[in-house]
Amino acid sequence: MKPILTLLLISVLCLSQESIAQEHDRGIWHLQTTHTGPVGEAHILRIGGNFVWVHLDDQNAANPRTYAKDFSIPDDQVLDHLDNAPINCAADVPASNGCVFIDYNQLSKLNDQTIHWMAKNHGGKCGYYLGIYTRDLGNHIENGPDNHWVEGKTFLVQVPQDVTSATVIGSFDGNAIMFSPKDPLSAEDAKRFKLLEKKNIPDDQHPIMTNYIYKVLEEH
Repeated sequence: MKPILTLLLISVLCLSQESIAQEHDRGIWHLQTTHTGPVGEAHILRIGGNFVWVHLDDQNAANPRTYAKDFSIPDDQVLDHLDNAPINCAADVPASNGCVFIDYNQLSKLNDQTIHWMAKNHGGKCGYYLGIYTRDLGNHIENGPDNHWVEGKTFLVQVPQDVTSATVIGSFDGNAIMFSPKDPLSAEDAKRFKLLEKKNIPDDQHPIMTNYIYKVLEEH
């Protein structure tokens, strides 16, 4: 970097820090949000702790049979993908080669939490696991950038609608601060901040984000 440009950047940084100091910087804060989403690798669907196993009865070419059933994905899992290939198919009587006489095995998604299974066979009894692959749901924590609390100035907290929780975390005059924008300020925090406006963006009918505008109160 050229010396003149370096000196210019240092000067701007010093002026910025001096400006904050002159405006009575009271502390630094950031917004921590928690999102619920898929975690870990995809695995075969478990219901009640068990993988989904289906069983086909003893049939023959003259009397084939079709099967159908819906399976619900538990609330703590989310669908990743479907695989129509039977998994670990085993014939009740090995000599019958029941798995060879499966005409089709088909999985389809009815909605985010429901899978429809269809199959047909014309041979011996057999069973197999279904290729319904899910991922577990867990929490993702994200920390936003640091911002300054400046006495007499306002600060904006933007909370997306799809988060499960949002918390303002910071230090104010050396004291640890933690509050949720959706809750009323505590008696102690009400001495430091005042909520000026709460507004859904773009509107109350179709909100994608809520803006909270606070003011940092002046020290008395």
